[in-house]
Amino acid sequence: MYQCFDDIHIFFKENNIQPNIQFENMNENSIFSMVENNLGISILPEMVIPKGLDKIKVIPLELEQTRTIGLAIRTPISPAVKKFAEITENWVKNAGL
Repeated sequence: MYQCFDDIHIFFKENNIQPNIQFENMNENSIFSMVENNLGISILPEMVIPKGLDKIKVIPLELEQTRTIGLAIRTPISPAVKKFAEITENWVKNAGL
C-alpha cells in the first residue's frame, strides 16, 4: 500500500499546485495497472515501480522533493538489531545522505 498520500498533498500546497484530481487510488497494483492502460498518471517514488513495466514512463518532478526516513529501535536492543543499525548508519554516511 502506497503511504505517501499526505506528502504529495503537502508538496502541492507548498508549491501552490492545484491539480485537477478526478480519482485517487492508494493501491500500488491498481495504480500501475491504470497508468499502464492510459487511465491516468501518478506521483510515486521511483523505487516502488517494479522493473518490467515497459508501458510506464517515469518522468522526474521539476521541483525537488525529499523526505526523511528514520529507524526506530526498542530497548533493550538485541545484538542483531544493533548490528543492523550500525550497518544502516554506515551505509547512510557513505552514501552521503
